[in-house]
Amino acid sequence: MAQVDSGSKNYTNAEWQTADEQFTDFKENQYPVWEDLMTPIEKDNVNEMIGKYRSLEVKRSVQEAKSQVKDVLDQTKTIFNDLTTDTTLIK
Repeated sequence: MAQVDSGSKNYTNAEWQTADEQFTDFKENQYPVWEDLMTPIEKDNVNEMIGKYRSLEVKRSVQEAKSQVKDVLDQTKTIFNDLTTDTTLIK
């Protein structure tokens, strides 16, 4: 989790895919094996790490949405500029 938390802002899609696969493996395969042997404090620590990862997922989704909106705005601006400067449309 510490590695993902510190480097996530610069992750590529491939790095996110690897991190997501590792997180899913931990949550679905590793954690259930050890969960009954953990102390309440250890469980709290795991839940905190899971929460941090989920927070990073949300932040990533928001950044992706922002990027997509920016792309649409840039495209719309280009379309508008192209249409308004095309003198063949005026005739």
